[in-house]
Amino acid sequence: MSILAQSASKRIMDSAASDNTYYENLEDDREVGTGKSKVQETSGRASSSTTFVWKILGFSVILTTLVCCMLYLFVFTRSTGKVLHISDLHYDPLYKSNALNHRSCACNMVEKQNCTASDTVLYGRVGCDAPLKLIETAFESAKSVIANPDFIVFTGDAIRHHSSVIKGALPDKLISLFRTISNLLTSYFGSTVVVTQAFGNDDFQKNYFFNTSKNCDQPLLRDVLPVFQRGMPDLAKVDTNMFTCGGFYSVSVSSKLTVIVLNTVLYSVRHNPKMSNAGQVEDPMGQFAWFDETLAKLQQDNIFVWIVGHIAPGYESYAMEPMWPNVYTRKYVSIVTKYARIVKAQFFGHEHLNTYRLFESGTNVPSPIIISGSISPIFCNAPSYRVIEYDKSTYDILDFVSYGSDVGEDNWSLRYRFSSEFDIYNGLSNTEMRKLTDRMRNDETLLKKYRMRKGDNDKMPYPQCGTKNDPADKNSELCAIEHLEQDAFEECVSNRI
Repeated sequence: MSILAQSASKRIMDSAASDNTYYENLEDDREVGTGKSKVQETSGRASSSTTFVWKILGFSVILTTLVCCMLYLFVFTRSTGKVLHISDLHYDPLYKSNALNHRSCACNMVEKQNCTASDTVLYGRVGCDAPLKLIETAFESAKSVIANPDFIVFTGDAIRHHSSVIKGALPDKLISLFRTISNLLTSYFGSTVVVTQAFGNDDFQKNYFFNTSKNCDQPLLRDVLPVFQRGMPDLAKVDTNMFTCGGFYSVSVSSKLTVIVLNTVLYSVRHNPKMSNAGQVEDPMGQFAWFDETLAKLQQDNIFVWIVGHIAPGYESYAMEPMWPNVYTRKYVSIVTKYARIVKAQFFGHEHLNTYRLFESGTNVPSPIIISGSISPIFCNAPSYRVIEYDKSTYDILDFVSYGSDVGEDNWSLRYRFSSEFDIYNGLSNTEMRKLTDRMRNDETLLKKYRMRKGDNDKMPYPQCGTKNDPADKNSELCAIEHLEQDAFEECVSNRI
């Protein structure tokens, strides 16, 4: 073989060897690469797992943010309505600034001896009803707090206790006092604001007086109707008839809400004169039948309802005695339970105390009975009014803010917000208020705070005065909140002793 051929053959063989080395090296690289790929795969899996965790965390953050935003929008941007709630003004045109603060003097210097105090007080005293100056300062304060309320809830007793001492012929003298209060409300809040006003036991010719035997012959109701209509121009004719016959009516305050105003003086255990007719006893003035029929129609039309009255069913806060005969309480509970879906609030007064009453858990009534304090300081309570806050979509009660003044002073201020005072932030439903009552059974500090806020007068806290009876024990007081009907109340008291 020639040198050239040998050289060529050698080059080919070297090239082949080089190629083999290349491929061997390539295989080695692949093996190494495979090793690297396994590491990378393991690392990739870890990385993928970490990425998945971060994705979950990121999704959780986003979801939490969305939930928080939705809650924020729901809580803070939902449409909240505001209503002014006043009660138990007990306007006394005979109040004297130097009247002795004793009820036997009636705070009016009428044919009484030794009724002159050593000092002068313009804005009312404990033991006395409200002078006009006190009512004016209350309305002035309310105007500064809520200039344009959606409407006004007035749960009765515009007129002083023992109105028979006021000179003048009935019913003219009472109508004149109603007109004075109506003029004041108009001057502060305008002529267009709706005033849903109930009759109190002191708003009639005699205390707790309503003659049920006269059917529709009620001169006071007939003559005072135009005064009430100033605040309710849209009062329907059918309810005008109910007003002049029995002192009860309904009024539409929006396209989705009607206020039913009851004359609960008819149901008082102190009703005067005593009712003897069997039909009247079962349903005085046919109010229960009207109440049922009105609610039935409103439920059919998907209209929500607030109920306004003066004397609430259940047991009062002083002697723990029933305010209605049990037969009437049971009837009221059955009607409200029947229409529980649309009954969103129940407001009453009479007790001059900030308190409430509950429906039994099995009734499924969502709204408790909320009882307001008074402007009159006669029972040692500080003068007060409140602003009710409600959801304008559901008409559920969300909260209320109480404003008050020290007795005898013109120093109105915010006293407390109910939700923050008692740690209730889910609205003032029957369920939430029952939780509050349960907490008070086990928390003496909370119970003490509740008792303090009942009269809201730290100088004469409830029940230091306002009753001749000894204060109720804790158990009876809480049983009176928890149970409206006699059997349930008595069982609660006996079982928890």
